Amino acid sequence: MSSALINEHFFNPKNVGNIADAQAIARAGSVTCGATLRISLSIDESQRITDAKFKSAGCSYLVAATSLLTERVKGETTAEAAVLGQSPRKSVIEDLGGWPADRDHCAELACEALLSAVRQYSNSMREEWTGDEALICTCFGV
Repeated sequence: MSSALINEHFFNPKNVGNIADAQAIARAGSVTCGATLRISLSIDESQRITDAKFKSAGCSYLVAATSLLTERVKGETTAEAAVLGQSPRKSVIEDLGGWPADRDHCAELACEALLSAVRQYSNSMREEWTGDEALICTCFGV
């Protein structure tokens, strides 16, 4: 069972590669199937994702899920991207037309890598803010 949209994202994936000067890079792997994934994000000063790229070693469902997810987060804030990453079924599986339940872990892996990248970026931002310039909210950078 593979929708036309899954096939489109698998055979013509969007955003494959690396971002040389990425503000966030994260990796995720699956013990279920042995797939691995790397996501890199370019984020501007207003916490908006300006670019997202990925590399993966996995099945068509993982490639399609990550291709769609990286397309969706471009232009979003890191907070908005984190919300997308918390709902693999709603953010990825349903948008790709559904797929077998035994492949849900592919969307979960893509979302896990995205959330890890956002978390890594947020942690790096907190480390920059010290003393009288303490960061109160990483989502809004205040």
